[in-house]
Amino acid sequence: MTVALYSRSYWDVLVAVAPSLVAGGKGKVDAPSTVRAGGFAWNAARTLAGSVAVRIVTVAPAGEGARLAAEVPTGATLEVLAASGAGWLPMTVVLDPGGQCRILRDPGAGLDAAWRAAAVSATTAAAAVHVLGRLPAGFAADVVAAAHARGARVGWCGGADVAPALEAALDLVCVNAREAAALIGDPAASVADCARALAARATGADAVRVVTGGGGQPTIAVHKLDGALDVHAIAPAPIDPSEIRTLLGAGDGFAAGFMRTACLDADGVPRPRLAVAAGLAAGQAAARAVMTGGGAGG
Repeated sequence: MTVALYSRSYWDVLVAVAPSLVAGGKGKVDAPSTVRAGGFAWNAARTLAGSVAVRIVTVAPAGEGARLAAEVPTGATLEVLAASGAGWLPMTVVLDPGGQCRILRDPGAGLDAAWRAAAVSATTAAAAVHVLGRLPAGFAADVVAAAHARGARVGWCGGADVAPALEAALDLVCVNAREAAALIGDPAASVADCARALAARATGADAVRVVTGGGGQPTIAVHKLDGALDVHAIAPAPIDPSEIRTLLGAGDGFAAGFMRTACLDADGVPRPRLAVAAGLAAGQAAARAVMTGGGAGG
């Protein structure tokens, strides 16, 4: 079976310099840098490729497809929805990816018109699991409707920028504490309260809402199964600071590992019910691999 990953793409410029060094003053600062394809789908594909068939779906201007193709992880397939005209993908500057990880991002809204569900291939449309990053609302709604009509599951990793009706219809949602609080309209709500509130308004009979704690707090997942709410929690695994190579992509790695394992068994076959506890453990392992350099997310 296949997992289809959808998101905008960026050229991530990873700059090995502390933000404090460029916060003020003038002049040049030596800052070694590397460039790679970034965005949710790319980070997730680096985590999942090799464990399941993966398709990366994105939009790019003419001329960028070949450069993106060179970035595809082994075991993944790229599907580019071509935008009209030439140009570059939007850029992201990531300062000090191993430390404070400040991200300066061009939102890339100029390419949004190319996100058309009718342009998605039949192979991608037939995926067992569809996972969405930040995407234009109309495209996301069309993907969810088409996937559910085929009996596939759909997950959301696009933050708080999702319409209430679409959020309720999704099978899986994975957001951080700040995003979850924005979705329920209560900035003072706890991680657990956010997860419960999101799960309670899910319309599916088998749905899960995951809220990552951050700052050492447990991650909470609430599984809504046939109307009942089952709460799962997983504490962050301790990592010695000396082991951390990067923070970039760790959240995407967690979400990808969680959704793949919650939806599909070890052989890639869709599960009859979402496996929440197994998904949380897989997500935590994936995030750790990214942070310590054991996975390709960093």
